Amino acid sequence: MEQRAPGIRTGDRGVLRIRIGPFRVRWVFEHRDFIQDRQFRDVQITGPFRRWEHTHVFTPDGPDACFLEDRIAYELPLGKFGNLFGGWFVRRKLRRVFAYRHRITAEAMVR
Repeated sequence: MEQRAPGIRTGDRGVLRIRIGPFRVRWVFEHRDFIQDRQFRDVQITGPFRRWEHTHVFTPDGPDACFLEDRIAYELPLGKFGNLFGGWFVRRKLRRVFAYRHRITAEAMVR
């Protein structure tokens, strides 16, 4: 993390440095559509995708629990060419990242 966002409220920005093969890419994101205890969205300002939106949705499940749902919408650069040569890589990477993220979230909730 190059610059942590100060929070998750609309307008808060952060900067990541990610590795894509031998390259390091700067990824600037902004939080939008914040609704207290319900959702927020990460939107790419600049970075490796043509478009990236990640919505975090929290649905209450009783007084002390909730469901967390991740909704991802993205477009790769270079259109069909980007999808043909990079789509498999992005899908594999996203599966791994979210499997890890969901595992550590679940582990944190049982402590």
